[in-house]
Amino acid sequence: MARFHIHPTSTVGELATRQVLDLTGALSNMKIENDLKREILDNIKRLKTTGTYRGRRHALNLPVRGQNTRSQVCDVEESIQYGYLPLTLDVD
Repeated sequence: MARFHIHPTSTVGELATRQVLDLTGALSNMKIENDLKREILDNIKRLKTTGTYRGRRHALNLPVRGQNTRSQVCDVEESIQYGYLPLTLDVD
């Protein structure tokens, strides 16, 4: 916000047209919300299709980053059983 000279407590209605245009221009260059989610899902899908270790762990809903699986896997299986975790996407 300091780059655009906007006070932290100001509302959108108080902004000048130029400030709004500067903000929209800056935000259009950033990956936000759905773009970022789509990129993450594409990365996971790529790992699955190449058959890497991490991709196989993602496909089985197992811990990917080196966590212990003695109790972790039981928690994940219970979460899936009761519907707390979404199932992973199948790779065509």
